[in-house]
Amino acid sequence: MREKIIFIVAIQVCFAVQVFGQEVKQKEVPSIILNGFKQLFPKAEDIEWKLKNGTYYVDFETKFSKTQKAWFNKTGKMVRHIQSVFQSDLPQKVSATLKKEYEKYRIDEIKKVFTDSKITYLIELRRKKEEINLVMSEDGFILDKKIDTD
Repeated sequence: MREKIIFIVAIQVCFAVQVFGQEVKQKEVPSIILNGFKQLFPKAEDIEWKLKNGTYYVDFETKFSKTQKAWFNKTGKMVRHIQSVFQSDLPQKVSATLKKEYEKYRIDEIKKVFTDSKITYLIELRRKKEEINLVMSEDGFILDKKIDTD
């Protein structure tokens, strides 16, 4: 339960940085952070940097994943990475849970979230006027679920 709460807070912090971060020109990003980013994502395109409370956030694209976001601390370490993925990229256990529990729902969006050494999936499902947002572990367990009806 504690791990679930920490993860939810971490996701909320991610979105707060994205929404309220100050735009930064690439030449203003410290070289240790820029070099770390370039080493991890050498083919990144459409790069936009932001800064919030000492954490650098970058929004970018690559050939393999159109939408990606990454957060770096002051030492240049990537602390979080989110990328859009296809349903075919999901682990078998995640796919099995979705098929079993949400067979009648359409998958609208899937994001893979790397935080420290942990990977989770943010999955948006839709059926008629109902939308379900799931946070799932690699093992197919549902960590969080939010239901929204129009």
